[in-house]
Amino acid sequence: GGHGNGANMEVIHNLVDYRDDIQRNVEYINDDDGKTIVHTTTTSKNPEVSEWIQTHVAQMRTLVENGGRIRKWDPLFREIFEHHDEIDFEWNNIEEITESEDGVEAFLVGTTSCGESLAVAHAKVVSAFIDYGRPEMWAEHEPPSNCS
Repeated sequence: GGHGNGANMEVIHNLVDYRDDIQRNVEYINDDDGKTIVHTTTTSKNPEVSEWIQTHVAQMRTLVENGGRIRKWDPLFREIFEHHDEIDFEWNNIEEITESEDGVEAFLVGTTSCGESLAVAHAKVVSAFIDYGRPEMWAEHEPPSNCS
């Protein structure tokens, strides 16, 4: 229902508003099969913010598994939801890495070239949301050219 989406959006807006409290690290690891593993850690020393990060990832996971969508007006996110079954996604909550800096660690691996491109594009856009805030949230993002 619409209510669930409202709850999702509230968490997203909170995260963007508190983006200065968020630490994000993205690395691209080439595995033995020549695939790119996208490894992200997104954490905060602010306990409320780290809880929002964990909540957001769980909410998005549920949304995808239930065939839900957000950002339907954004071409990149349309493709991500369209091709979500081409991205292997594993994540775990991080509790107290250093001085109670908590959050989420995620690994995304595309099982097709499109899935791989989307995993990389998604990581970059999420980082951009954190770097630039609301103006970036209102921007449309081009999907990779190898997805159609």
